[in-house]
Amino acid sequence: MVDSGAFKSCISFDSAQRMRLRIAPLRKNDPKRLSAADGHTLVCVGTIDLTLTIQGLKIPQTFLVVKDLNFKVILGLDFLNATCANIDFNHNTMPICDDLVIEPLLPNKKPNNVLLWQIIAPSHRSLKL
Repeated sequence: MVDSGAFKSCISFDSAQRMRLRIAPLRKNDPKRLSAADGHTLVCVGTIDLTLTIQGLKIPQTFLVVKDLNFKVILGLDFLNATCANIDFNHNTMPICDDLVIEPLLPNKKPNNVLLWQIIAPSHRSLKL
């Protein structure tokens, strides 16, 4: 999920465990807690460095590992800023990396050809979103 209201990209603790990813300890400047959109507190337990593959473009990204996250992965403002992403509602797309990749946005109903982003973990495991 892309969330312009999330200042950091996050991965759920459950997803990280299922993929058997090595979770690094939080660094000095990493937040220990986040606030969800509905106001409840989320606990950060560490970080994970992963590589996103979007239409063949590989993008390294650090994720906060968050307990009880409602989504497997949230791409936040750190990702949007690093990739110079724009959300183009007129064309229902999200161009990233100076239009090198133009990713279609999902409509409200699930299409037959569902968008697939693949996250490749250091251990070569992948998480399909």
